[in-house]
Amino acid sequence: MSFFARFAQNRGALVGLIILLLIIAMAILAPLLFPESPWRMVQRPFCRRSRKMAFP
Repeated sequence: MSFFARFAQNRGALVGLIILLLIIAMAILAPLLFPESPWRMVQRPFCRRSRKMAFP
């Protein structure tokens, strides 16, 4: 039995391959899915800095 026939019978391997292919496709198509620069969408923070903040 060839490798591909045995691979096709393994459901876990097929699910993993499909997930991997979806991630690769999203990475390749990212400029089409979200054409805006991620650095341009950063804006001012919602709250101002203060000395009373619980976490420094």
